[in-house]
Amino acid sequence: MIGAATHGTQPPTIESWQLMMWVILLIDYHAELALDEHVLTVAPGTLGVFPPCSQLTVEYASPSRHLYAHFALPHGRADEMAEVACLTELGPREDAVRRQLETAIGCFPVNPRRTERLLLDVMHVALAHPATDEHADLHPGVRRAVAYIEANLVDDIDIPSVADVADVSPRQLSTLFRRSFDTTVVGYIAARRVDRARRLLTTTDLPIKAVAAHVGITDLHYFNKVIRRYLGASPRAIRATGSARR
Repeated sequence: MIGAATHGTQPPTIESWQLMMWVILLIDYHAELALDEHVLTVAPGTLGVFPPCSQLTVEYASPSRHLYAHFALPHGRADEMAEVACLTELGPREDAVRRQLETAIGCFPVNPRRTERLLLDVMHVALAHPATDEHADLHPGVRRAVAYIEANLVDDIDIPSVADVADVSPRQLSTLFRRSFDTTVVGYIAARRVDRARRLLTTTDLPIKAVAAHVGITDLHYFNKVIRRYLGASPRAIRATGSARR
């Protein structure tokens, strides 16, 4: 199930669910949320990722809207991730993540595989980047660019689009990335794709071709070449290393 929902329009204002699948919520309201015995206050722009077998309870102060997705992880290490939950204040990443969830909702009826890839990307945003923004000291345009890149790794990413999101020229964007990360924008995007691919190779049993698609690389030969260049081994070898640690 995936879509947008409004709760708290009439009593009761407290609703509770026993989660049977993974749940993603992009929250647009102030509320008190309890996950099992942990009680937290959430605000607009909070991204929540909640695992199956959890008890989720929300107390709504007024009519409250969120984007949601209920889904199963690809076969792999879902059992080892069963205790993982995350609430992330998205900050400058909110617009990019919102667009990604809205795209996932829109394409689900005709392309559920693409929706699955987009939802995995959103999970990575939440779990790999906690609420404390590691890029807080960077130029605002760089922060916007990084958020856009992180939320769109599943797709082709062109430099003019990134520069447009950052509200700077492509040339200025290149200068800012070299100053901030000591690499080009293209180099940064490639490194993020490789890191995402490494995680999928070592934590899921997705076919290697599917892993490549999840990180926006449709040419399997090129994907193998990129992984060897950055990680020093083939995708199969990287997966074998991860399997040995399970």
